[in-house]
Amino acid sequence: MSLNRYITAALLFLSSVSVACLRLELAASTDPKFERCISSFIAAHSIVTGRLEVSSAYHMTTGVKITDGAGNNYWPYPELSTEPARFSFKTVEKSGDYSICFSNVLTDGYSNNPAITREVNFNVESAPDLFDSEKAMDLKVRPLEREFMRLEKTIANIASEMDNWVQAVILLRDANEAINDRV
Repeated sequence: MSLNRYITAALLFLSSVSVACLRLELAASTDPKFERCISSFIAAHSIVTGRLEVSSAYHMTTGVKITDGAGNNYWPYPELSTEPARFSFKTVEKSGDYSICFSNVLTDGYSNNPAITREVNFNVESAPDLFDSEKAMDLKVRPLEREFMRLEKTIANIASEMDNWVQAVILLRDANEAINDRV
């Protein structure tokens, strides 16, 4: 294999990594069911990692939960402190939307006020996890060969995802042409 091929493989892998960094202010509420959610599409067989930080605040409890479209709870954290919190999980067999929902509840005796907020900073990263380390150990391959096997699987996954996108674009183009013919 040539050096250009390895560089291309590395660039394709890096392009498949998704990173989201957000800062938001959560308004405090007396309703514990009031949540502010952010959703993101994450591909199947991905590793998702993240870090959350909240500002210090009095008389409020800030919680977070991460769920998928089917309602599976990946990371419930009912009370965040000012210390950074970290999380990680693997996605399931199907790609889909994953939601990060925040709640900010005032303690008893306090009423809703839009001026009472708490700042939340969070980073979320996702990348494909396609490497079967047990199979590599059975084959007794060297570490560099393991890395190439992992990159090869990653490139195959990217090619598959690109094929899916092409099929979706063809379907949308055909629908658009059919609508244009009717008009």
